[in-house]
Amino acid sequence: MHVGPAVRGVCRDPNFSSFRSVFICVHLWLLLCLLLSCAKRACSRRERRDDTAVSETKNITVAVVQCGVPAGVTAREQFERLAPMVREAANRGKRGAELVVLPELILGRYFPQAPATPENLARAHALAQPLAGGWATAAFHALARELGVSLVVSLYERTADERFFNTLVLVTPEQPVAATYRKVHIPDDPKFYERPYFARGDEHVVWPTPAATLGPMICYDQWYPEAARTATLGGAEVLMYPTAIGWDHDEPASEQDRQLDAWVTIQRSHTIANMVCLVAANRVGTEGSLTFWGSSFICAPGGRVLAQASRDREEVIAATLELGEIAELRRIWPLLADRRPDAYGALTREQG
Repeated sequence: MHVGPAVRGVCRDPNFSSFRSVFICVHLWLLLCLLLSCAKRACSRRERRDDTAVSETKNITVAVVQCGVPAGVTAREQFERLAPMVREAANRGKRGAELVVLPELILGRYFPQAPATPENLARAHALAQPLAGGWATAAFHALARELGVSLVVSLYERTADERFFNTLVLVTPEQPVAATYRKVHIPDDPKFYERPYFARGDEHVVWPTPAATLGPMICYDQWYPEAARTATLGGAEVLMYPTAIGWDHDEPASEQDRQLDAWVTIQRSHTIANMVCLVAANRVGTEGSLTFWGSSFICAPGGRVLAQASRDREEVIAATLELGEIAELRRIWPLLADRRPDAYGALTREQG
């Protein structure tokens, strides 16, 4: 291309060189601003995706009240002892607990360690109460309403036809009896003579709630893998075991340690075999010839213990259960998908 002398003269002019430098700097600055703007929008989109992922992962904060029952207290006095501990439990975690689990039959002493003589039965039956309209469900309901939490409470239920059950009640801020479960497996062992005191429940159930689907069971149920599997197949994400279990004073320390280890192990195994969460709430203290071993705990899917209480103190423990772990672990270990129900016929037969 031919450039005339006039043009060549302009290009050699110092004023033109300064103009060109400014022109280039302005364009570089505009380009840098554009790149920064694009980067900012990309970060914003990524943050929104992260927020959505977190919101889609369902978590629930659960608390356990581990406590005992002093000698001589009435059921109403025991409720007054429990109320401050429930309030403490409701405030655990970053945003407070959504579910608080209490030990088995915690409004009174553990009466089934005494053989069921007519006198003992009459004394125990006097402690039972109806669920609908009973003072205990009303009192726990008022507490749940005050705190905005759901409570899992074990009560001695008296029915209209004079039957007696060891019953779990889900008490929500909206309902004093939102759901129930009657203990299915009833022991009749030394110091745990429950069978004459409690009628057997008929089935395992699940409690669908906005926070999680719960699998309620009680104490002796915890030794039965069939019960945990049944609740899991029903959709349970969190198995719950309000409990009253301890050592006989006559047992040596080695046997006591063996029993406690077995108790923790069998329940952790449920979270491994079924890939679910678990909450075990035990009492503490000495009653008669039994010392309850406490050690309440909260377990994540796969057997990881998130929180555990002491053996001998009244205390509150809490943990946040990440329910999204359930699907992820079942993808890695598809134990439920690979079951063979056609090969399990013996499970439904009575032991001969």
